Amino acid sequence: MTVEQQGIYYLFMGLLAVRIVFELGAATAIGQLTTHSLPEGQTEIHRSFVVAVNRWMLQAALLMLLLAGTGGAVFLYVQDHGDPASIVAWLLLVGGSACGLSTEGRLSILYGSGQVPFFFKLRLISGTILIVGNWLMLAAGFGLFSFGVAVGVSLSVGEFLLWRQHRSLYALRRRGDQTKVAEHTRSIKKLLSRVSCVSLPVYLSGNMQAVIGLHCLGASSLALIGFVTSIGTSAIGFSSILLHTALPQLTALAARSDVHGAGKFFRKRFGMTLVAIAAGVAASVLAVAILSTYPRFAQRLPDWRVSLLVFAGLSLQNIMGALVLWPRAFLLEPFSIIGLGQIVLMPLLMYYSAQHFGLPGLAAAGLVTWALGVLGVFLKWPRIPHVTGTPGFA
Repeated sequence: MTVEQQGIYYLFMGLLAVRIVFELGAATAIGQLTTHSLPEGQTEIHRSFVVAVNRWMLQAALLMLLLAGTGGAVFLYVQDHGDPASIVAWLLLVGGSACGLSTEGRLSILYGSGQVPFFFKLRLISGTILIVGNWLMLAAGFGLFSFGVAVGVSLSVGEFLLWRQHRSLYALRRRGDQTKVAEHTRSIKKLLSRVSCVSLPVYLSGNMQAVIGLHCLGASSLALIGFVTSIGTSAIGFSSILLHTALPQLTALAARSDVHGAGKFFRKRFGMTLVAIAAGVAASVLAVAILSTYPRFAQRLPDWRVSLLVFAGLSLQNIMGALVLWPRAFLLEPFSIIGLGQIVLMPLLMYYSAQHFGLPGLAAAGLVTWALGVLGVFLKWPRIPHVTGTPGFA
C-alpha cells in the first residue's frame, strides 16, 4: 500500500466515526436501561425490550447505510479520490459497519444483563479476526478492500456465535400488545438525548481529524498522523476496558441505591485506569521508537512533537471517558453541556490549527479540546445531583 493509499485508508477509518451520529450513544443507553430494568440476581430480558432495541438499531443501521454511504462517496469524489476502486472499497466498508451497528443493541443487552465474560469473548474473537484478517489481506495486496472484507468476516463469525447461544435477542416482533415496546422506545429516546452529547465528541474526534487533515494537509500527511494515532489508540485505549468491564456491576450498585459501595468501587477502578493509561503512553512511545529504527516505517511516522501531542490527547480522552461513567451508572448525564461545547470547538480549532501550524497544530487541537473537556468535568463534579457518596479526587 502506497503512502497515498495509506492516507485514504485512515480517512476511511475517520469517516466511519460518523456512525455515532446514527447511533447517538444508543449502545450505552441500552446497556444502562437493561441493568436498571432487571430484578436483582436475574438475567432474563423481556421480549418487548428486545424488540424495541432491535427495531431502533435496525433503523439507525439502514439510515447510516444510505446517508453515510452516499455522503462518503461524494466526499471522496470532491476531494479527487473518487476512482471506482476507492468508492467500491468505501461502500463495502460502510456496509459492514452498518451491519455491525444493527447488532450493537443485542450486544449491549448482553452486556447490561451482566453477561460480561461472554460479551468480551465475542469482542475478543471478532477483534482478533478483524485485525489478523486485515493484515493478511493487506499483505496479499488487497489494498483498500482489506478492511471491508475483514469487517464482513469478523461480523459474520460474531453474529453466528451470538445467535447460537442467545437466539431470543434477535426478536423483531412483539406478540400481542405493542404498548410495552412503545414504552421502551420512549425510554431509549429520553436517555439518548443526554448520552449523545457526551458520546459524540469521543467518536467525532477521529472523524474531524481525518476529514480536516485530508482537506488541509493532503493524504500523505494524514497517513503520518493516522499511523501514530492508531498506535496510541491501541495501547492507550486498552485502559478503557478496566472501567467498561465493571460498568454493569457499578450500575447494579447504583440501581440498588448503594451509593457508598458504588463510589468505593468506582474509585478503585478509576485508579487502575490511570495506571493503565500511563502504561499505554509508555508502550506507545516505545513502539514509535522501535518502528522509527526501520526505514520502511520511519518515513511513515511524524516527528516526535506530533506523536507526543497525539498520545497526550488520547490520554485525556480516556480519562474523560472514565469520569463520565460514574453519573452514567445512575442514569444521569450532567456533562452534556461540556460535550456540546467540544462538538462546536473541535472542528473550528482543528481547521484553524491545521491551516496555520500543519500536523503539530492538528494534533495540538485535539489535545486542547480534551484538556478543556476534562477541566469542565472536574469543575462540574461537585455539583453532580448524587451528592451523598459522590467520589472525590482531592
